[in-house]
Amino acid sequence: MALKKWLDEQAPLALPKSALGEAIDYCLNRWDALCLFVEHGNMQIDNNIVEAGMKPVAIGRSNWLFAGSVEGGQTAATYMTLIQTCHRLSIDPFEYLKDVFTRLPSTPISQIDQFLPDRWKKAQESGSVTSADFRKAL
Repeated sequence: MALKKWLDEQAPLALPKSALGEAIDYCLNRWDALCLFVEHGNMQIDNNIVEAGMKPVAIGRSNWLFAGSVEGGQTAATYMTLIQTCHRLSIDPFEYLKDVFTRLPSTPISQIDQFLPDRWKKAQESGSVTSADFRKAL
């Protein structure tokens, strides 16, 4: 391929710390991935979706130092997992948590799986019990 040949020819001529030298080095170091993307058009060229999902964790990283205890850190991780799962399933995390916390105290442990985000979403879509229905029953 002409671009690869040109990059290989220019690499020894460009100063390593120059903008061109760094660009050539960057491209050559990722050449296999670039070729894979070009050969398989169904692949995403970037990982923005993954990076967007990791952003809240990266931003909050210093906050996790002050979780108070190992148990506090585990609780924060559980909430973050639930919230990210809600986002992936197109669920409003506030509505989900509000409904779950409303109904959870009166739910037998044998029925706790209904509060998993994917099952909760299916129940909402099918018109099963909601927090509004629960409040009416009180």
